[in-house]
Amino acid sequence: MRLNLPGQIATVSLVFACAVTVAFASPKPSASAGQKVLEANHCTMCHSLKGVGGKIGPDLAGVGSRRKPDWIAKQIEDPKSHNAKSIMPSFAQLSKREREDLVAYLSTLKEVPASR
Repeated sequence: MRLNLPGQIATVSLVFACAVTVAFASPKPSASAGQKVLEANHCTMCHSLKGVGGKIGPDLAGVGSRRKPDWIAKQIEDPKSHNAKSIMPSFAQLSKREREDLVAYLSTLKEVPASR
């Protein structure tokens, strides 16, 4: 049996690179981490949630039913893109991970059907 050392080294290197990429890849956005981002950034100073919080911005209850994640992400980063007169500040300074987690959390806030 003849060894093809350069080819075998390249194959091992490729397999190692793939394994490292998978091992250190960013985890999926976390709704629980997103709730912490919401709390840390005092979003409920302006927005209400579960009947608690401010009245300046819209109630966040059910936002996950009313808006798609892409819309929520854009609103967090650039509120004036949806409404030029918006007084909501941009939260573009949050890390990408924090914004993704916040979107994941807000997307879980679904409209609760009215009981009959």
